[in-house]
Amino acid sequence: MCKIFSLMMLSVGLVALSGCGESKDSLMKQTIADMNEMADAIEADKPQAELDAITKRMEEVGEKFKEFSAEEKKELAEKYADEMAAAQKRLMEAMMAKVGKAGQEMMKNMSDMPKMPDGAFQMPQP
Repeated sequence: MCKIFSLMMLSVGLVALSGCGESKDSLMKQTIADMNEMADAIEADKPQAELDAITKRMEEVGEKFKEFSAEEKKELAEKYADEMAAAQKRLMEAMMAKVGKAGQEMMKNMSDMPKMPDGAFQMPQP
């Protein structure tokens, strides 16, 4: 579950970023595609190794973004605002659904636990 939140933070951090050696637009499009691919993988309950590979690719692209000026990053953020927002929303929903499923499973497992005898945890009366 910690990895899911780490991915969420990574995706938020990539919003205003872009890269070097490749066109700024292609790196931004790659970021959006990676976010959608991560959402697909989470929704399909892909193995952790696949999630890790996508995360690594996102981190590598994110490193390229650091080489651009604040103005370039701002231009990209404005140009791709709608697509980035849609990808972030989708990724966030996939992550929250995954967390929700984990919570539901945990609650189910707790309800299957043996019950304590009545009065086992009563507070002492003054």
